[in-house]
Amino acid sequence: MKAHISDQALVRFMERTGMDTAPLKEMIAATIDRAFQAAMALSLTDCMIVAGGLVYVLRDGVVTTILRDEGVHARANHHQRRHLIAGGVPTRFRFKVREEGPA
Repeated sequence: MKAHISDQALVRFMERTGMDTAPLKEMIAATIDRAFQAAMALSLTDCMIVAGGLVYVLRDGVVTTILRDEGVHARANHHQRRHLIAGGVPTRFRFKVREEGPA
């Protein structure tokens, strides 16, 4: 039987052994950049961004988790339930990144 390695342990291993995680972070940021900029322009620091078959959940402008896009986003909504933007307005906003193509 082999030991199971959690995703958290893998990330910590990468960080603590000097593996560069910056390229992965840059790739994620580039993937959601347009939708992220739109959310920030609307002062939406808590939102979900759908891109490339994944749902990026942001809290306070930080990607906190990435889920598979299962259409309903039930798990992503769970992460958003308690979080409110200024003024007490629920943050159930979702941005979908459209693939670049001919207009």
